[in-house]
Formats: sequence, C-alpha cells, structure tokens
Amino acid sequence: MGVDLAEIAVEDRNCIWLAFNHPGWRKAINDLGRRDAADGGDVSSWTDGRTPGDPHTGRVFARLLNSSDEFAQTWQRYELGKVENRLKRFYREEVGEMTLRQNNWWSASRNGDRLLVYVPDDEQSAASLGSD
Repeated sequence: MGVDLAEIAVEDRNCIWLAFNHPGWRKAINDLGRRDAADGGDVSSWTDGRTPGDPHTGRVFARLLNSSDEFAQTWQRYELGKVENRLKRFYREEVGEMTLRQNNWWSASRNGDRLLVYVPDDEQSAASLGSD
C-alpha cells in the first residue's frame, strides 16, 4: 500500500478505517478498490467472527461513521455483502495499476482467523510485483 504502519496511530491500523480515511491508502486502492470496501465485502469480513456488542468493533464503527461521509452513506444504504474471493485493483506510482486476486483462507469455518493472500491476475500485474 506504500504506507508505513509504524507512522499510523495504533487505533487507526484497520484496513476499513484506512480505506475511508487515509489519503495514501485511498490512493493505493483507487476508486474501484474503495468501492469494493464500501460495497461491504470488506466491512462484512471485518465483522465476521466478532460477537455483537464487541466494544472494539463498536468503537471503530462509531469512529468510521463520524469521520467519513462516504462510509456513513454506504452504511445507511445497507450495502453489505458476503466475504468472497474477488479481484481488486491497486495503484502504486512506481508501477501503475495492478489487478490482484484476493483469496480468503480461514482457520475455521468462517469464524476463525482469516488470511488474505493476493496474487497477480495478469502478466502486467505480476511484472509490477516482480513475480513474473
């Protein structure tokens, strides 16, 4: 993402928070990637496995609703989807746009830890990552 997490406050180290509030992160995931997050797959995956009333999740949601009109509008439209493998587009100034396939691997049936693995979807993206 081209973002140094050490420079980001601990409470802001959340992909959904960064997608809606951090200029560098927003640029890296470009409009399509941000729309993917807004469509709810990312939001749904972030809440999967958390119990209702989880205080951490509640605090992050409250901060999101108060900090991002884009997130608040999406939330009001109830655009939440299910977690699924899909294509995402990322942008880095050094290499341009990359299309990566997001693969979700779960430690237990959708309520355990989740590992996201991104692999290039085309030769240009693979070359951009140096994985050709």
